[in-house]
Amino acid sequence: MGLRGPQPTPTDLLRLSGSREVNGRNDAPSLPGVPEKPEWLTGRGAEVWANYVGMAGQLPRLLAATDGNALAAACCATAMVERVARELNEQGLMVPDEKAGREVANPLARTLREWLETSCRLWAKFGATPADRVRTGSAGAVGAPKLGLAKFTRG
Repeated sequence: MGLRGPQPTPTDLLRLSGSREVNGRNDAPSLPGVPEKPEWLTGRGAEVWANYVGMAGQLPRLLAATDGNALAAACCATAMVERVARELNEQGLMVPDEKAGREVANPLARTLREWLETSCRLWAKFGATPADRVRTGSAGAVGAPKLGLAKFTRG
């Protein structure tokens, strides 16, 4: 069974937000700096990486040199969301099922939902939504990271 409750906010982020909870905390300090992009992250994932690192660089101490793998996973998930969404748009929401002799829901819709959930969960660690930016103490400092997902969402 997993741990209960929200994950504790890192001390560096509490300090950035001016929180009084910093007093008495003794977290291991994060290694400041921009993480190095893994060699395996290529294509659209690498573009998302460059876009986010460029924006996150405006916020001191939001990224640490040790965040490389977590950030790469978020970038990779975003690239997969875009890829699956393109395929789903081409194929449509319903596809023929020869066994059943009728149209059924495209399995890519479920795949897209799973990748969106994964992507959102990973990006939450880096302040991708307004609520996450409040949690990370970066609200108002920079707009929402443009991850290229706007064309796949309503609104």
